[in-house]
Amino acid sequence: TSGGKIIARKGATFYAIAMSVCHICETIFADANEILTLSSLMHGEYGIDDVCLSVPTLLNDRGMEGKLILDLTEEELLKLHARLDQYDDTELMHFLENFATFGVEAVLECLFGIQGTKEDEE
Repeated sequence: TSGGKIIARKGATFYAIAMSVCHICETIFADANEILTLSSLMHGEYGIDDVCLSVPTLLNDRGMEGKLILDLTEEELLKLHARLDQYDDTELMHFLENFATFGVEAVLECLFGIQGTKEDEE
């Protein structure tokens, strides 16, 4: 996978996640009214409910003001639904566990210069 190739070359990807979170925080604190690709719960958009997808979203100091829903072709919608059908709860939980382990540590380092260690987790 693409993620596997990045990890093989760099050893990790959590700094990119931390930089993204820092940019999101800066956008909120500056009330920048910026459009960012953010994950949010779908409520019927694209015919999808109760699933989080990353979609273009207006972000400011009031949070996520609204999603910009793109006009997808019928073929694109079919591919999107087919891809969602491939996921299962185990795969999702594995992703969330990895993010919790590596993402939070990297975010703290980026925002506050705090460096955690594996010993802190034990």
